Order: sequence, then structure tokens, then C-alpha cells
Amino acid sequence: MVCKAFSLAEDPENVCPGMVKLMGKPILDTLSQVILTEHTFCNEWTELCFPGRYYVKYESVLDYSERVLEKKPAHLKNDDFVNKLYQKIGSDKKKRKTLKMVHISDVHIDSRYEAGTQKNCDSYVCCRPEFGRPEEKDQQAGPWGAYKCDLPE
Repeated sequence: MVCKAFSLAEDPENVCPGMVKLMGKPILDTLSQVILTEHTFCNEWTELCFPGRYYVKYESVLDYSERVLEKKPAHLKNDDFVNKLYQKIGSDKKKRKTLKMVHISDVHIDSRYEAGTQKNCDSYVCCRPEFGRPEEKDQQAGPWGAYKCDLPE
């Protein structure tokens, strides 16, 4: 209901039930153990607490980042460290070993994924039987996933 009400997905009818199943418990645990604790409620929402009783000092993300960035080394202050590093490497004519790498992050698993199903559909997540099985090979989801699909199990 919250997923659909707040438009937390592009295709709420298909995406929200899975999101709730996968993320419901961690979200509720976080709410109950971190955000809706007596300390947070008392100090951050009502401001009715007495000093020393249930008092916990919370720092905002912005305050934290400003505090951390105050200690940034001088040679990094201009945020041009990486650009200068690439310029230095680019001007150096020594041969370097080239590495080929694959970076995989934020992996999503779709237990309803099926190879051979439509990989381009009008939904937020494709590659499921309900979107059909096209005849054209270039429209079929492969065994290891496709662009508009989460990974198969």
C-alpha cells in the first residue's frame, strides 16, 4: 500500500508486491530499532525530554559531511586530485599493463525470470512469462539476464 501510495516504483502493480516481500522486514526492523525508538521520538520529534533522560545527540548527514570535509588534506581541497592524477599518467610515456575488469554492484535477483521471455516490455521489470516469448532471438532474454531485467536465480 505504501509502495503504491507514494509511487515508489514505475510500475507499482508488478514491482511493489516483490519489493514488499523482499524489503518489508528490513524496513520495518530499521523503523522500529533506529527511527522509532523512544530516544529518537522523545528528542527529535517531540523535544519534550529532560536533559540526561533518554537524551541521544543525533547528527544530520549534512553536519557529518561538513565535519569530515573540514579535515580534508590540502592537496585534495580543490577536488581536482583525480583529474591531476590522470593528467600525470597521460603525460607519462612509459608502457603500462592494462587490466580488464568487471564491476558488479547492486545485484537484484528475480525468481520469476525465464530465459527466452520478452526482454523489452512496457513494464519496469521484463523477462517474465507474462510478457510473452518472442520468436526473434534478439528480443529474447538470455540465460544470464538482460538490460531491463533483474538477474535470474
